[in-house]
Amino acid sequence: MAAVKICGVTSMEDAILSERAGASYVGMVISKGHLRSVSLDFVRDVASILSSSRPVVVITDRVALGNAIGSGLDVIIQLHLEDLSIRDLEIVVENGYRAIPVTILRNLSKVDIDQKVTIAKEFAEHVEYLLIDLPKNRARYSDRDNLELPIDLYIHGCSRYRPCGVAGGIRPENVARLKHVAPDVIDVSSGVERSPGKKDPEKVRKLVEVARNLSKIY
Repeated sequence: MAAVKICGVTSMEDAILSERAGASYVGMVISKGHLRSVSLDFVRDVASILSSSRPVVVITDRVALGNAIGSGLDVIIQLHLEDLSIRDLEIVVENGYRAIPVTILRNLSKVDIDQKVTIAKEFAEHVEYLLIDLPKNRARYSDRDNLELPIDLYIHGCSRYRPCGVAGGIRPENVARLKHVAPDVIDVSSGVERSPGKKDPEKVRKLVEVARNLSKIY
């Protein structure tokens, strides 16, 4: 069984949909200039109505990191920084937050994973999970019917750090391919949308259903 994070949520309707479908995390991007960016006030409103899902703020720059920490919100901070450093995690932890450090595989290299694993292990008590993902502007690894990262990279990351999360072109149609990875968390955004920033209820429900039964798929 894998938990699910529905990311890129831009409306209260989709936050409620995600929680009711069984998502463990609701992710919201607060870095400016992102297609799905939202305000801290929106994050505060969503956090106030969630009961079983944890709100996550996704940051891609250090200005947004400072804003998130200064907000006083009860959220998990996802550090989606290509040059993620130990100091970034120190700042998050020193301010009483849990973190989701992201391994961004710029070169499709296991070295990228191992570097972030080393950082995550320094703060394991405060790390919610380590997320493996691709740069958003990178040419995709595979066609639409497959995952956007080679499966062996997911396996490598999850074998070196737990809990581990996986992202990168995951959709209801291909999520079952992750059964050999056995991730702790499956992170999706565009893969469960009907249009950019608007979630598709059926896709969300289907993906959560498959994720829950991932260990039963043969």
